[in-house]
Amino acid sequence: MPYMILKDEATADVAFVVQEKNLKDIFQTSAKAVFNTLVETKSVGKTIVKELYLEETDPEKLLLKFLEEIVYIKDADNMVFSSVEISLAQGHAMILRAQLLGENIDPKKHKLKLDVKAVTLHMFRLQKKKNGWEAKFVLDI
Repeated sequence: MPYMILKDEATADVAFVVQEKNLKDIFQTSAKAVFNTLVETKSVGKTIVKELYLEETDPEKLLLKFLEEIVYIKDADNMVFSSVEISLAQGHAMILRAQLLGENIDPKKHKLKLDVKAVTLHMFRLQKKKNGWEAKFVLDI
């Protein structure tokens, strides 16, 4: 499994560590960790595509902004997601383009899990490691 829940890291929150070979996969797997915290993703179709364009000079800040946007869309648009497609480009700044695939929340159809309120700065990090990248983040529930 490319991500792991850290059970004793955050009281009343959910903490994750994600390890991948490249940044694109870190972003994708981190998003999936958030999706899986919110809902049983197998119960969510891919009928709505939400497109994101985010730009940041630092990859760690971009990851935080991306995860925050997922939580925001869940609350503002009443949506959950089952998959994500990502592209990253590096120029003067790092640019993320993402397509989130999902549906409007339907409690009769979707197996909802936890209601994530925010991505916290507590313990948030993204680091280049010997064999790839590692992200650590906490979801406030």
